[in-house]
Amino acid sequence: MEDINKDSNIPDSGRVITQKTYPVSFLWILKAPIIILIVSFVALLFGYYNFTLVILFFVYLVLNPIIKYNLHYTLNQDSISVKQFTLSKSGKTVLYSDIENVIVQRDAFDTLFGLGSLYINSPVQGPINIGSIFLKKDPNLQKNFISLIGLKNDDAEILRNIILKKAEFSKNNIKKVE
Repeated sequence: MEDINKDSNIPDSGRVITQKTYPVSFLWILKAPIIILIVSFVALLFGYYNFTLVILFFVYLVLNPIIKYNLHYTLNQDSISVKQFTLSKSGKTVLYSDIENVIVQRDAFDTLFGLGSLYINSPVQGPINIGSIFLKKDPNLQKNFISLIGLKNDDAEILRNIILKKAEFSKNNIKKVE
């Protein structure tokens, strides 16, 4: 039987990977406040002033660091686990054999600052929203997604490759057993 741990083409494929290995970027913490500042500035140029934007600015300055530092994800040998510890403890574990697709997406801000969001498509049941990890049901596809938002783009691509390789390896082993 082949062992994924011996695959030298994939960095870190032979060990447990956590948020400490590939952390959420500090720039992600500043993303929402920067966007709010830009929108506020443009609104002021056109004579509009919305105090709600000022409040949101400070809320995001406090909330985003809390989310970042309480986010925990782990890529184990056979599954990926995501946990968020903010107001309540919540989390989800998905087997690699259940993963259908993994993509990296970037919006304009992410492209400008070298960030990326990792979306893991899995047919697991039940929507869950936990901080900077969202497992949400897509009504069109009837699938669920786990999102790791705010990673450095290179880290997101590396994690994507590791997860896809582990998912492929896991599915191949299941087929061999059957």
